[in-house]
Parts: sequence; C-alpha cells; structure tokens
Amino acid sequence: MCVHNLDVSGANEVIVNILKACAYPNVVVISPKIGPQSDRFLQAGAAVRIGDAKKLILDGYFSDVYSVVCNSLLTADVVCAAERLPCIWIIHEYASVILSPLLLCHCASTMLTHSFAPSPPIHPYTRTQVLGSE
Repeated sequence: MCVHNLDVSGANEVIVNILKACAYPNVVVISPKIGPQSDRFLQAGAAVRIGDAKKLILDGYFSDVYSVVCNSLLTADVVCAAERLPCIWIIHEYASVILSPLLLCHCASTMLTHSFAPSPPIHPYTRTQVLGSE
C-alpha cells in the first residue's frame, strides 16, 4: 500500500480501516517520509517502510507483489509505475470538475507512453479489460 505521507489524516485512516477489516497477511505500507501514523499501520498488522515507492516498483524491488493500493491523487506516479500490477487507486481529494479529469488523463497518458500497449484495450483508470472492444 502506498501513501503520500504518514501524517495523521482521514486518508491514512481509510487505509488503516481497510487493513483491519481485511486482515491481509504480508502487507507493506510505503511512504516517502516518516510520520506519526506509522504506529496505527503497525497496530493494524502492516509493515511500514520509508522510501520512494515508484522507484522501488520500477527497480523490481517488489517482485513478489500481487497488487498495489495507492492512496490519494498524490500517488499518481506510483499508479503509473505499477502498470503491470493490479492496482486500486483511492482518491479522496476534491478537485474541480476540470482539474480532476486533467490529473487522471495525465496519469493515463503517462501509462500509455511507458512502452506498454495492451491488447485487448485496458481502461486507463481501473486497468480492467474494456468489454466489447476489438
């Protein structure tokens, strides 16, 4: 799971609630910087690592990762880096009607320029197959 920081916030509390409700084994929470929320993640059963999640994914550090959960628009670069993994992107931020689609399109265009041409077509936001496409 990738978070943009370990501050005490509602967005991070959503991840804590997911961890508690699902009780997945071997979950790692990655943040680019340390913060007070790390204790809550540890109590929920996750390991906490500080680092650049995008770089770690691109370098193949997590070769045994089955899926990625990204928390907030600020983790768009990680969503793009994890292009070959199932990814859940939880977006909490409110953005204007114009700004939000622009950010999502930026991520989608980054994914499409990553020498990655899926067939059949993959929906750029959910990475699920587009039904009825040829």
